[in-house]
Amino acid sequence: MPDRLTLPQLESYLWGAATILRGLIDAGDYKQFIFPLVFYKRLSDVWDEDYEALATYTPTMRCSPVRRPTSAS
Repeated sequence: MPDRLTLPQLESYLWGAATILRGLIDAGDYKQFIFPLVFYKRLSDVWDEDYEALATYTPTMRCSPVRRPTSAS
């Protein structure tokens, strides 16, 4: 059975892969890719939260006709 990958080894491997990918893109161009992705991720998360809230929503108030108090006279 192969040895398990430790957390520091995994972090090092992922950091190296990110460095290789990042090396191909200028920092200014990199921001043009990342910021829209972060914005889209936030928009998607908010949509999911709102959708879930509406899916579980049960109205507690019903519309009923306005009842006027009767006069005692």
